[in-house]
Amino acid sequence: MARLPIPGADNGSWGQTLNDFLLASHEADGSLRSQALRAAGTEFLTNKGNANGYAPLNSQARLPVAYMGSGTASAVSYLRGDGSWSALPPADVKVMYFSTSASVVGATGSYKAYAVRTLTGASVRVASAPLGSALIINIQTSTGGAYWSTAGAITVNEGSIAEASMVMSVQQAVGDLVRLNIVSAGSSVAAAGVVVDIVYI
Repeated sequence: MARLPIPGADNGSWGQTLNDFLLASHEADGSLRSQALRAAGTEFLTNKGNANGYAPLNSQARLPVAYMGSGTASAVSYLRGDGSWSALPPADVKVMYFSTSASVVGATGSYKAYAVRTLTGASVRVASAPLGSALIINIQTSTGGAYWSTAGAITVNEGSIAEASMVMSVQQAVGDLVRLNIVSAGSSVAAAGVVVDIVYI
């Protein structure tokens, strides 16, 4: 292993010892070796703005919009959790909130419509990932009878805690119902801290 010369202990070899030490991080021309810079955690300009590298900052020390997500940013759009720009929802958007500490296969309680509404989307977040299989939640609606129809499904992949979402357009009259039906919670370990938001206008 390279080391610095020891005064009084490297007579006749101190020059070679010093060269070995310097060559651990320097080229023969005196420039720094790239592997030494990487070992020190230095970022390279070639990584700037590239995948698995680092994003550049603009003159105001802010991240340029081009590096924030896909789609088009504007005064009437927002950056979603999946990294895409989306149009702002209507001002009168409302949210139904379902929550459970541990997901269990089966249907939840329901929310009744007390005014005409349109279900427009849903999202799910988990505190811990499902293991063995995905967490699959059906969004179901009913006109008040025994029959429930599935408007769509949200899936959190096995081993993932990434937020999942879906869009839909389901019109409901007064008295219509909406509920969740969990068809898979994770075959070996169920997802925990499950929160589902159903958006309607």
